[in-house]
Amino acid sequence: MLAVASSLVSCHKGASFTSTDKIKVVATTSMAADMARAIGGDQVEVISLMGPGVDPHYYKPTAGDVQRLSDADLIVYGGLHLEGRMTQVFERLSDKSFSIGDQVDESFLITKDGEHDPHIWHDPYIWSLAANPLAKRFASIRNDDDDAKFEDNGESTFEQLLNFAFEINQQIQKIPENSRVIVTAHDAFSYYGRRFGIEVVGIQGTNTTAEAGAQTLKSLADMIAKRKIKAIFVESSVPRSTVIALQEAVAARGWKVEIGGELFSDALGDPNTPEGTYAGMLRHNTKTIVEALK
Repeated sequence: MLAVASSLVSCHKGASFTSTDKIKVVATTSMAADMARAIGGDQVEVISLMGPGVDPHYYKPTAGDVQRLSDADLIVYGGLHLEGRMTQVFERLSDKSFSIGDQVDESFLITKDGEHDPHIWHDPYIWSLAANPLAKRFASIRNDDDDAKFEDNGESTFEQLLNFAFEINQQIQKIPENSRVIVTAHDAFSYYGRRFGIEVVGIQGTNTTAEAGAQTLKSLADMIAKRKIKAIFVESSVPRSTVIALQEAVAARGWKVEIGGELFSDALGDPNTPEGTYAGMLRHNTKTIVEALK
């Protein structure tokens, strides 16, 4: 991949657009693709490398992905090392790459074990900070009368995400304070928890490549049984085995904890479903959490 990236750098030239040309965008995750579509509108053509249920921490690019990156006018990716080794490729293609994470001031980021948590899309406010910069990037590529349309879409997306954060906060208030604990397969919801006042515990760390140890499962089972936590959650992009093992460990301690439902952590749902959009994904997660814990 790095060798190909080097060759792409040498041959890539700035595109010349007409008023009917669409900007070819390659996004890594479905969340990044959703933002690109929201801001680009009918002026962009967006391809997402990672579909529903795909874990970006483990993702290995294919030969077809290399060609798509070569053909793209702009690459939109999550950043903060969400995409693992692919980050080096984006850095070599920096002239046509846009990192969402780079648009967020470091003071907003959560740091664990010396690294920034990359799951920023679970906080609508933080996610909104990339809307206007991406609109400006699209405008710089087209450089024509459609510039204002991109800027309007960027501002509209920013405002919608702020309103969305308020909507979620109202729903979270339905959960009793002592029940506001989210236990999931891996630590993907810290930004969500910080924004909406919910304690978040992951069996694995922020990166799913790290294994969950027996001591971690034991400690979590003790905590869940002692605090009588009502539900724990599986994730769409992470195997359920560790969550099931935790549920069994809790049962051995005399407390029955339910599987509260499936949350979308590192990918959106299937296309053409409500969960296949960023807003639909967050609404689904919030409804699932509230219904399981309230």
